[in-house]
Amino acid sequence: MKKTMKRILGMTLAALMLVAMVAACAPAAPAPPAGGGGAAAGGDGAAAGGGAADAPAGHHGYDINNVDTSDWVRLDMNYATFLPAENAAMNLNWTNQLAVGQELMGEYFDFTLFPLGTLLSQGDSWEGVLAGTAPIAFVDFAITPELLPLTTLWSFPSNNVGGTVAATAAFNEWMNILQPAEFNDVVLLSVQAAAGTTLSTSFRWERMEDLAGRQIGAMPALHPTLTALGAIPVNIPTADVYDAARSGLIEGMFWTIGATVNVGAQTYLPYQWFSQMGTGHYLGVIMNRPFYESLPQTQREFLREVFRRAMWERIVVQQPHRQDVFPPALEALAAGQMEVFTIDPVEHQRMRDTVAYLRDDYVADLIARGVPDAQRAADLLDEMTDKWRGWYTMEKFMTPFLAAMEGDHQRFIDDPSLMTPPPLPEVYGWTPSADR
Repeated sequence: MKKTMKRILGMTLAALMLVAMVAACAPAAPAPPAGGGGAAAGGDGAAAGGGAADAPAGHHGYDINNVDTSDWVRLDMNYATFLPAENAAMNLNWTNQLAVGQELMGEYFDFTLFPLGTLLSQGDSWEGVLAGTAPIAFVDFAITPELLPLTTLWSFPSNNVGGTVAATAAFNEWMNILQPAEFNDVVLLSVQAAAGTTLSTSFRWERMEDLAGRQIGAMPALHPTLTALGAIPVNIPTADVYDAARSGLIEGMFWTIGATVNVGAQTYLPYQWFSQMGTGHYLGVIMNRPFYESLPQTQREFLREVFRRAMWERIVVQQPHRQDVFPPALEALAAGQMEVFTIDPVEHQRMRDTVAYLRDDYVADLIARGVPDAQRAADLLDEMTDKWRGWYTMEKFMTPFLAAMEGDHQRFIDDPSLMTPPPLPEVYGWTPSADR
């Protein structure tokens, strides 16, 4: 393992291990949908997390021994993230990306992780990559809805894609197909989503009216939903959630159960409700475009493949048991420090009906503003939701959390196979490496 694995600034990660997983098997990618896509996010024929569009079939098979590397650049990139290195979502991404990168590119691929905003803060990540402050970063898209109008569709409460891994798969395939022009200024390498949007609160509630006037923290893209439900949305950076909850500045946070535990806020926000309304966090790995375009063509092809393969053959395989089965969260539930609760289904549907207009109004506004592909993006999101929520259901996603409430959580921690997703269906833009 490369010595730079140890150069994670500000963190001690001796307990972390790279987990080698069996690649998910899937059929060859289907033909592009009717109408095709726009300009590829990568600018050279490869969409986010997409297939081998950079390299013609049989070109080199991504075997470094079959290409001329004499003009390749030894990469030792500064990789910025606002999250801790051990955050379940962040750790899942960077460990797999580094492992696959060093498998495929050997000494030509390496990075130094700058966690906790030590290089770029949560709010500065997009502009920091554009400026070249970091060549690569893990970025929270939900804080920049004005920059990413089509991507912001994922925040709206009419979406009910299922569990975290289903949302991640749907989000990646949506990007593969749509290739939204809003990413043209950067290189989009992969994306991740967290579904089921959890409302973590300091109080137990049963009806929508119980939320009226309550100050609830959320990323900006989720503010319309909270407003429609009668709450007062508050823009709180992730790093400030603990203090905001402890001081009473906020009485809740609209994000994920794992995020609440990651920042230690479960003491002040112990009540967890899976809203199944929209995608609470949707993030991605972006790269500075001039940096990317300065690399030799074959090296760009390999770099793309690193992030494609890490996503489809490792991350989506490992996500349920490395991210959803998050021991601190399950242990807090088992110890009674937190509670997952449900509300009456009729009330839940009433809340859904109350906010259902938001996405239609938003799409109409995008069309009126002349945003390209607005209706197509919304229709494609529905298509991806229908496809992926049956692949890995919300019920399965919630299983370990509900079991932890009964003290039956250790078996999920000890036996990852309980949460392993089924084989992938056909994915546009991705052909499993074993099938090439």
